[in-house]
Amino acid sequence: MKRNQEHLPVLGYGPYFIISMVVVTGIFYFSIKSGVFESLYIDSLLLSLLGMVLILLGLIMYTLSLVKSRIGTKIKENKLVTNGIYGYVRNPIYSGFLYVFSGFLLLQKNLIALVPPFLFWIALTLFIKKTEEKWLIRTFGKEYINYMKKVNRCILWFPKK
Repeated sequence: MKRNQEHLPVLGYGPYFIISMVVVTGIFYFSIKSGVFESLYIDSLLLSLLGMVLILLGLIMYTLSLVKSRIGTKIKENKLVTNGIYGYVRNPIYSGFLYVFSGFLLLQKNLIALVPPFLFWIALTLFIKKTEEKWLIRTFGKEYINYMKKVNRCILWFPKK
């Protein structure tokens, strides 16, 4: 299959999305700390543990996607990566940030912290569908479509057979 010689930008729109997550996380964090949502505070070990697990998982996904998979090099070489961490989630860099920011908010032990992860997931899904997935389908065709059927976009999970 002949592929386009152009490739996705190594950074692309990702920094804009990540900056947006930083801003939203900051707004919720400072709102929680200032007591705006004090009535939603719960002293929950479960929320703290979930927060720590999400942060750790996000950092691992991010590290594996950059270091082990060498995604920057693969993008420049116009190669589709479907192994390693990319065999479990199609967008581990974005997902890693989503998990880290969500985990950080959950550590605040406030039920309002459950809202941003849901908003991040919706925004990430829409963002990726409107930008990168269109380009990847155009560039890699059936190979990418088959990959999409097997591996989740944002949620780390085992690939479908």
